[in-house]
Amino acid sequence: MALVSDTLANLRSQLSKRLGFGSQGDTAGPFQDLLTATLVDVHEQLMIQVDWPELRRDWIFPLVPGKTLYALPVDSCSRKPDPERILGVYLEVNSLWSHLPRGIDPTLYTIFNRGIPTRYDIAHGNANPDVQPPGVEGP
Repeated sequence: MALVSDTLANLRSQLSKRLGFGSQGDTAGPFQDLLTATLVDVHEQLMIQVDWPELRRDWIFPLVPGKTLYALPVDSCSRKPDPERILGVYLEVNSLWSHLPRGIDPTLYTIFNRGIPTRYDIAHGNANPDVQPPGVEGP
């Protein structure tokens, strides 16, 4: 089985045989939809578990003093990073690179420090990068 050049029909047929339905022949309809959904699900699970160097991207963008929220960047190929697959966030200050750990403890929001960021987090749809929280000046 050559996955690179195999067709969806062949993959469905092989999965059907492995599940014990090979003697039923080519059944259309909901069963084919179920096989296709299973193949897509397995593919997505493998994509998460395996580190694919071909899929690695680096996004570099400047930080603006006083701005706390940023939209996920888009690279030259119009790709946005998958928030669950971010391997690391790094910050360069005076030619020195440092790693920012993910996760901001809520108690840190009470500290109004305008220094260099020490942590990061990703808001999942509940934050607007163009709107600043109260008390924070924007660009």
